[in-house]
Amino acid sequence: MKRSLLLFPLLGLVLGGCSFNDIIDKISGKETEQTQEEEEQKSGDGTIHVTSISLNQMSLLLKEGQSEQLTYTIAPENAENKAVTWASSDNSIATVNNGLVYAVKEGTASITVTAVDGNISDSINVEVKKEVQPVETISEDFVFADHYSKDQSGFIDPIEVNSAITIQFAKGEGSTAPALVTKDNQRCARMYPNNTLTITSSAGAIKEVDVFFATKDPGSNPFTSNPEGYDNGVWKGSANEIVFTEGGTSGHHKIASLLIKYEGTKPVDEDVDLGEKSIAQVKEYIAANPVKKNSFGNGVNEHCKVTIKGFALAKIDLIKSKAEYGLDVSEHGKVIMADSTGSIGVATKVGNDGTTLWGKIDNNVCKETSKYTVTGYISEYLGHPELLVINFSWDQTLDISWNPEVISEETINLTSFYEKATNVNYNCAGHGYGEVVTVNNLRCYYVESDGQGVRYYNFTDGSKNIRLNAFNLNTLTEGNTYNVTGIISLKNLSPIIVAFYIEASQGSPDIPFDYKNISTNLTVSQLRAVHGSQEDTSTKYPDVVNVYSGFYKMTGYLTVVTENNKYYVGISDSYLGDQVITGKTNAMANKGVVLLKNNEFWNKEESELVPYAAYLLEETAITIYYVTRQLSYSSNKAMWEILLIPDFLNSDVFMVY
Repeated sequence: MKRSLLLFPLLGLVLGGCSFNDIIDKISGKETEQTQEEEEQKSGDGTIHVTSISLNQMSLLLKEGQSEQLTYTIAPENAENKAVTWASSDNSIATVNNGLVYAVKEGTASITVTAVDGNISDSINVEVKKEVQPVETISEDFVFADHYSKDQSGFIDPIEVNSAITIQFAKGEGSTAPALVTKDNQRCARMYPNNTLTITSSAGAIKEVDVFFATKDPGSNPFTSNPEGYDNGVWKGSANEIVFTEGGTSGHHKIASLLIKYEGTKPVDEDVDLGEKSIAQVKEYIAANPVKKNSFGNGVNEHCKVTIKGFALAKIDLIKSKAEYGLDVSEHGKVIMADSTGSIGVATKVGNDGTTLWGKIDNNVCKETSKYTVTGYISEYLGHPELLVINFSWDQTLDISWNPEVISEETINLTSFYEKATNVNYNCAGHGYGEVVTVNNLRCYYVESDGQGVRYYNFTDGSKNIRLNAFNLNTLTEGNTYNVTGIISLKNLSPIIVAFYIEASQGSPDIPFDYKNISTNLTVSQLRAVHGSQEDTSTKYPDVVNVYSGFYKMTGYLTVVTENNKYYVGISDSYLGDQVITGKTNAMANKGVVLLKNNEFWNKEESELVPYAAYLLEETAITIYYVTRQLSYSSNKAMWEILLIPDFLNSDVFMVY
């Protein structure tokens, strides 16, 4: 035992600082090949140096703006100093940073990687190609009313239509300066003899300019262009600059707008298919990737599509076309869809079976037959995330779970509901929709019918009222109290709840509804004056919205309106005689009448109105109790109807004053 212990110290003295494996090898008379190679690689100073370096690519071909990561290999693998440097022969064409090559502009450059140890290098050529962009004709509809400006001396400032097109007016020697004027409430540019209008394009050549005049002075000043090509209001040709000149010695032209068509290029968008996403994910994506919108607040990204599976909850009617709002939809309506994560609007372009989703849904909302898979482009409409349908399919077997408590943003009262409604983005026709909320303890005080099988429910919390659209529900009972989950919506400025979940309110307090204590008087003229123009498209209307929240009384005179052999009852501030007014639109827009929207007075046969003949045919003022609803506009005049409180009809309050 002692002899073996003495052996290892002695070996240690003989073999020096070798490892235990080296000792074993030397005892056995062996030496590894690796050790021999390392000895051969070592230089005179005992260091293992780099002997070669090579890039992983032979060459690169990139488009402007693209990048690619290069890697390299160093030999030997156990070189002690593997540090490298990167360089480009022309940074104006391609740059490199830690091997990441970025293509700057068209051309050829050399990318080199060099080992610090030994200054050994390898290089490849990078060819950068220009991004090929399609040349297309771009149209700019330029309306002076939206952009016009003048400097302090009265001259018109240069106007930048966009980054490519500039408009410049100039005063000729001895002439009157161009001016900003108003013609029939339309702002125009007025040009006098020897004035010039210069249109300049910094992009492609201008191909066409259509000049739209508010008025011309016939037989006086010719309107000419340089280069020539102007005829009958339209210039056609190819030029980067066009100068229009007002000729003659007197008179002037008033120019309302220009349609400028020029050659331009735009980047090629990569098509993106997000696949199947939840509604919450779609909303998050749109929020993180804003869609470029037009002047109406609408936008569609036709390079990014997504698929959702959900319930079709409701149809939202729109009365405006794509000409007004820029959305290419085949039918003026939207569908609100929901899954367990929320709701979203769907603009209903033609589906894959030649029909629209809006038409297919009909009244089968929130039933087994309302399960749809919808693929569409991401879009925004007046601030609301949406989809523009490409195609859709109905599948009753879809496993779609949803929970109103999850979808609902919060539980609110009617006061908060109206506050939120005033902040909903909606168009000049009063259509719009917001978040999903729950309103508890609402009393159903009246159920009305449109005469076509669709029922509408009117609710109150005892002080305010709200109309509920719920095509999907079974008949609710007047006098009962409910908790309602639905979408905040506005139709013709009238706030409504588009409900998709209602439950009986258990143990709810008895809600008082004493219409006889109503003290707010609102005449027909006052009601019609609340808002009377549809032109103000960008303004919220809190005063109008708030009108809908209250109960009112009115004293006026009843009259009869007929349309399509049916009869309706209206009320006006003054007695209109015993005439029957033809046409609901005529009565409301021109005769100062609002219609009484109530089952007893709506869409009736003539004989059904006999009990009220004394009030209809004689100069007899009556007092009614009602809530308001706005229908639409005609000739920029608000058209209203009023819903009579049903309790009032069954009481002695309906009396002669």
